[in-house]
Amino acid sequence: MSTAGWTCIFARHTDKRKESTEWGVDAVAVGLGPGIAAAVGGLLVTYFSFNYVFIAVGVLGIIGTLLLLIVKKNIIRAPYMPDGRLFTSYESRRLKKARF
Repeated sequence: MSTAGWTCIFARHTDKRKESTEWGVDAVAVGLGPGIAAAVGGLLVTYFSFNYVFIAVGVLGIIGTLLLLIVKKNIIRAPYMPDGRLFTSYESRRLKKARF
């Protein structure tokens, strides 16, 4: 479910004339992340047990959810954007200072 939203946000923030490099780095990161997680999970199962791994993944999932709830406060809808795009509070302040 997050892939569609992530690709939209990522595409919006790519730098001009560096799109290919940035999409390549994104693809490598998305590929390496699950690979490393699988290797670490396999090692944890080997040295401990499945129960330990399930508990650890559950705790990390809860921590990730709580972090998203904290970050949500930094995301606002810019009222002057007709399409309702999301901006962080930093980007919003920067746009307010800019003169068009």
